[in-house]
Amino acid sequence: MYNPQFDTGITGTDSKSHTSRVVGGAKGTFAAWDFDTAVSYSEAKQTDTATNVMNWRVKNALLNPSVANVTAATAFSPQYAALPAGTFWRIGENAGLNSAALYDALLDDKKP
Repeated sequence: MYNPQFDTGITGTDSKSHTSRVVGGAKGTFAAWDFDTAVSYSEAKQTDTATNVMNWRVKNALLNPSVANVTAATAFSPQYAALPAGTFWRIGENAGLNSAALYDALLDDKKP
């Protein structure tokens, strides 16, 4: 059984996070009043990027170049549109014959 990950690699996730926190307070007496106050600010940001994700439209066009599949892939992927006409994805033992441009069209990094 053929598994395309042998040619394209494993899909993964690149996660980056950043956290900020600022706390300030004051305590004292003013005239006849005692006070104790504080302010807090906290922020957390995370960006996840899926890596080595197969573009299904391009995959369909490379494996089955019907008019509908090629039209969908061309409209969706500028990298696919730049490939020479008649390009197809060789799998298995012939995968070494594929160009880097083919894999650039086939695989994307996606941010949600």
